[in-house]
Amino acid sequence: MKSIWAKLLLIVPLILIIAAAVIFSQFIFVPEGNAAVNVYDANVHIYDDATGGDCTSVGIWDWPTKTCTLTTDLLFADNGLEIAGDGITLDGNGHTLTGTSTGNGVYSFGYNNVTIKNVTVTGFRIKGIAISNSNGATVINNNVIEDYFGILLYNSSGNTVSGNTVLASGNQAISFNINSNDNLITNNYVRQEASYGSGISIWASSGNIIRGNDVSSKKMFGIGVVGTNNDIRDNIASNSASGITLGRFAQVTSGNTVVGNVITNNKYGVWFYEGTDNIVTGNTISNTVLNAIRVLYSDNNYIYNNKFLSNAIPVSIEGTSTGNIFNLAAPAGGNYWDTWTSPDANGDGFVDNPLVFSGGQDGLPYTTPDGWCKKPSLNLSWQSVYWADIAEYNAGILSVNYTVDSFFDVYYGRIVASVNTNAITLVTPLPLDIGETINAGTGGSLPVTLKYQIPPGVTTFSSTIYAAADDVCGNTYYYPGPPPVI
Repeated sequence: MKSIWAKLLLIVPLILIIAAAVIFSQFIFVPEGNAAVNVYDANVHIYDDATGGDCTSVGIWDWPTKTCTLTTDLLFADNGLEIAGDGITLDGNGHTLTGTSTGNGVYSFGYNNVTIKNVTVTGFRIKGIAISNSNGATVINNNVIEDYFGILLYNSSGNTVSGNTVLASGNQAISFNINSNDNLITNNYVRQEASYGSGISIWASSGNIIRGNDVSSKKMFGIGVVGTNNDIRDNIASNSASGITLGRFAQVTSGNTVVGNVITNNKYGVWFYEGTDNIVTGNTISNTVLNAIRVLYSDNNYIYNNKFLSNAIPVSIEGTSTGNIFNLAAPAGGNYWDTWTSPDANGDGFVDNPLVFSGGQDGLPYTTPDGWCKKPSLNLSWQSVYWADIAEYNAGILSVNYTVDSFFDVYYGRIVASVNTNAITLVTPLPLDIGETINAGTGGSLPVTLKYQIPPGVTTFSSTIYAAADDVCGNTYYYPGPPPVI
């Protein structure tokens, strides 16, 4: 029998979840009817053993797959549910874990390849979902509501955080801190209403991909990155103090790419704050209250091929900021500024006069949006032919190394087909992603290895390889032409 106190604690989270479901119904798991709620004074531990630790007291344990599936909502007086073993999956099955303004909701410290999915976590004072010193985790399709930290990963690499809804956390909604490298953060929905809180934060970490998220943070940045070689792409960053911020507190922030984002209705669009050698291209930055681009103590950044629409102030360069580039040489050119679109006497697509602002200029502003949408130039050459090892030699599998050279920025390059003579077949699965070259318009080289099945007696063959690549606007081009239908 639950106490009246426990019942009162249950009412508030359910009202919050139901209210959120009216607005975000596609994301929120809403408990049906009067689901039973068990109250726990101590946290629940899931272990890799016959009963899954405490799993059988709160759900169903499948030991072969190491999966604990909840069958009830849970209310915790302190910490919530701990995953204490490698490869364990927590399937919330649409149930809710509710805290009493203390502890962590779901957490795993020092274990690898854990999965947390389909659970709503609300009301925990420290973190809703926390992963520390762990690699290979998957956090997917969860709802994290009114926790101090929403989803936090610390010193953890190779993880995936995808399809989660994080609403109104007290500090950071989704955060990857200190040596959290090579993670995928994709398709999350974040609304941060706290007076001191950020949307998605990368701190002192590298090689992360932040893609396809919808983020808003009223008081701080929507997406903030401190670290190197992170990819911020195809996100919506809106209604924030700063849509996207690169750099902070004299930490090294360089080699990051900001591509294809919609950055709108923010106080600042993109804010470089002690960030150097970053690339911002292919974005739409609109309706900023102050600066579309703010550069503060930041050097040698490239800002080109972006659309600037209905912004109060185009660019502000402050402090000791030098070497920031707003246009490349033709044909790449600069940006489109809706307040600076003419004249163009020679009809080359560039405004005849540069857009000059304090501390810099765009020397080749475009007269029309997306004027930079051009077919990248690609060239394929083979480098070496070899048997990779004795096993492949005996199996007749030949490896050929190629190089794809580009002379402009290439997005999403891939091999899509191979037509071969003498009954040769391609062993490598297609399409094969070969990467991209976003290098301030100068292009680069992409290495490719293809493996062929060689029939007995065949000593020579030819291969016609078909590739595809996108430009910054998402248009797809084929090389040397459309692949044949086989």
